[in-house]
Amino acid sequence: MTKPFAFLSSFPLKRAAVTTALLGLAQPALAHPGEHGSSWFAAALHLLSEPDHLAGLAIGLLVALVLARAGLRRLGARTERSRKR
Repeated sequence: MTKPFAFLSSFPLKRAAVTTALLGLAQPALAHPGEHGSSWFAAALHLLSEPDHLAGLAIGLLVALVLARAGLRRLGARTERSRKR
């Protein structure tokens, strides 16, 4: 059984092109009314003052830390295996 889109895994440039195209199709979320992007400072203040935005930021940071730690463990294991050879 072949994986869907398996042909993209061997072509990094095509995979990047498909990813870019899909990101280009994404629409901004209209979660709540109001103008929040009149300036960079207003947008940043809005993001840092709303509890739902802070929760999303906290979850994103937690996921990033977990993935970074897993990546470092995998890199360390790979390095140890190459030293034993």
